[in-house]
Amino acid sequence: MKRLILILTLISGLSALYAQTSGIFEYEEYHSMAIITSCDSNADIMTIPEEIDSLSVSAISEGFLTSDRVREVRIPSSVVVITPGAFSAADGLEAVTVHPDNQRYASINGILYDKRSRSLMCYPPAREEASFEVPKGVWEIAPYAFSDTVNLQSVALPASVRLIGQQAFEDSCIASIDLPEGLRIIEDEAFFNCNSLRSLSLPSTLIFIGDDAVICSSLESINVASGNPIYESIDGVLFFRGASELIAYPAARETKGIYRIPASVRHIGEAAFCYAVNLDRILLTDGIESIGYGAFWGSGIKEISLPDSILDINPDAFARCDELRIIRATEGSYAYDMISRSEWARYLVYEPSWLTVYPSFPTLDAVWEEYGAMPEATENGPSYTPDELLEELAVFDTALGDYEYSSEFSRYVEYESVFDPESYYMIPDGTFGIKGNDETFSCVLCGLAPGNGRRYWGTIDSGSGLVDIAVADEGGGVTRILAYLNEDFELMYMSINGGESLV
Repeated sequence: MKRLILILTLISGLSALYAQTSGIFEYEEYHSMAIITSCDSNADIMTIPEEIDSLSVSAISEGFLTSDRVREVRIPSSVVVITPGAFSAADGLEAVTVHPDNQRYASINGILYDKRSRSLMCYPPAREEASFEVPKGVWEIAPYAFSDTVNLQSVALPASVRLIGQQAFEDSCIASIDLPEGLRIIEDEAFFNCNSLRSLSLPSTLIFIGDDAVICSSLESINVASGNPIYESIDGVLFFRGASELIAYPAARETKGIYRIPASVRHIGEAAFCYAVNLDRILLTDGIESIGYGAFWGSGIKEISLPDSILDINPDAFARCDELRIIRATEGSYAYDMISRSEWARYLVYEPSWLTVYPSFPTLDAVWEEYGAMPEATENGPSYTPDELLEELAVFDTALGDYEYSSEFSRYVEYESVFDPESYYMIPDGTFGIKGNDETFSCVLCGLAPGNGRRYWGTIDSGSGLVDIAVADEGGGVTRILAYLNEDFELMYMSINGGESLV
């Protein structure tokens, strides 16, 4: 037993005393034992010797075999430790056989188990079977056991299984798996990147799911058996019992592009919406307190509003959200301050609390009926100098030049092209937009709310260089701005409330 503990300690991270090469093997010497760390073999059958340079071969390290030509590995009786993942990089491996005198390991039909067949250690990744039934009595699916399998499509686990280890099925091609009642633990990344897997049904006995365990791009639903004390599913989405934390949103879940998080949710877990490319918007309810690491990693969200209740956002929550262009937050809130200091600051749109009291409209026609072509200027409207206007509107050429959200202009306005006369503009989150018909205008500025407490809306005609902007303060006063730009987007004319040109 002391000898085994020493080997385990070494493999866990202590540096070896001697690192040497013998033939195709690299090994580390420790207390008169050899620990094989790598093997450079292109043979169909690779046999591990019992001794190397008069040292007993006692252990095999993780990832020791990387050749895709080796079809079979033969393990001698001397080996007492095989580190999880020892064969995970051997893409061509079809069988692992163990000497019958080995006291710790055994092989059954080329599959590696511990001696008592309680732990399935390695299902060789290149085996030809499309389905496999794990033998009765197996208690553990060891880490990496089924990782990188290329032909295996379905796996049936017996009622005896209690634990699925870390990365056990990572990068495998399984499309279905039966998780039995009695299963207690699914460790980190157990089903990570199982991109043929469409659904998972978790048993009532499950008490732990590790980080990133069910991140699969093809997953459409996660269901939990009734009576589970820890977890529950709502419409195929995984939560902790009571739905206080959203754990995993299936990346391929059928959606119309919008998902509204239940009002009970307080926490969005790590990688909760990872690779959810079908989602355009995720509606967060007031009461959410934290957003975990990589929560929206690689998702398809284009805009999101962050409620004032949020107290913590991981800096990598929006990593690889390539479609994200609008982040709304109330100035002074934690979310606003955090995003304004991050790489996502260029997409931050200030949303003052008073903005939400304005009515919303389901169609453009309803907005047009309410407001007309453009609000008229009021006598008590705010007064501006040309320099103030140019500074606040970030110079009109930014918007006219590329029709994209820019890091400066998008802090003040949002706009979209208008070429379809049959289209209408849906009003998001209580803001509003106004646009003219297709014959008059080709762009619109919608629901504008910069940090100075003013709203902006209006139109841009890129052909003539006409800019028609209305600016309203919180009290309702409106200032009307008319401007023309030349083909180089230089400001040629600008008047306020119909007065003489100020340029």
